[in-house]
Amino acid sequence: MKTYTKAMAACFALLIALSAFTPVADADKKKLLIRKWMPEKVVMGERTKEFDPTDGEERSIEFKENGKYAKDGDPDSGSWKLSEDGKKLILEGGEFGSEWTIDELSKGRCTITTSKNGESATLYLIPYKAPVKKKE
Repeated sequence: MKTYTKAMAACFALLIALSAFTPVADADKKKLLIRKWMPEKVVMGERTKEFDPTDGEERSIEFKENGKYAKDGDPDSGSWKLSEDGKKLILEGGEFGSEWTIDELSKGRCTITTSKNGESATLYLIPYKAPVKKKE
């Protein structure tokens, strides 16, 4: 009986450990994505552009529940949807119109990658904070 209890405890511990590695369900991905984000940096090929949140510039992308997205406050920049498997973010219209691979998605970060004209671009997004101009 003691061996049986130890085996059951080990199986239970294994199930809990494995559940930490299960992928986020599509509905959960959608919930995580629907919010306003701001770019932290963009990597295009060998070039990296980091954004300064204290330069006073409005840079944002907001994914809305109705399937629309707004870039830099423009309420109708285009539409968005997730692929059936939840691994791709499809943006239609506007400057970001493309199919993006979701590399990371959490409450604190959204990292997406696309490829245009043979060059890849990775956009690192963080939760939005209103721009603040540095005091001089």
